[in-house]
Amino acid sequence: MSPPAPVAPAAPPLPLVLLQQLRPRQWTKNAAVLAPLLFARSLFESGSALRAVLAAVAFSLAASGIYVLNDWLDREKDRLHPEKRHRPIAAGRVGLGLAALLLAAAGPAPRRSASGSAAASRGCWAGTWRCRCCTPSG
Repeated sequence: MSPPAPVAPAAPPLPLVLLQQLRPRQWTKNAAVLAPLLFARSLFESGSALRAVLAAVAFSLAASGIYVLNDWLDREKDRLHPEKRHRPIAAGRVGLGLAALLLAAAGPAPRRSASGSAAASRGCWAGTWRCRCCTPSG
């Protein structure tokens, strides 16, 4: 009697795949925008904490939008990479439609936030795009 054939692992549910694509592990570094509250001793001033938390959320969403865009643009190269090939876009679990939807949802979020200005949001996007375009690929 032969052993049973290996069964491929079940694909993760779509909400989990979309969350993975947004890379929430990277959001912790955006907590740095909370540091001025401590240094300025304004943690308990009216509205300061709320504005700082909204800024951290806006930074996180902007970063997620950039991750989506970067992963879409690099998907062919990422498919050849031993670790990056498991990312949702490179693995084919997120297609163009879902990537565009994620980018549309996450990208403009800083402009909609109560804490950031539209100019700051555009500056963040432009600066990141410039770094991506001007950095040699490796």
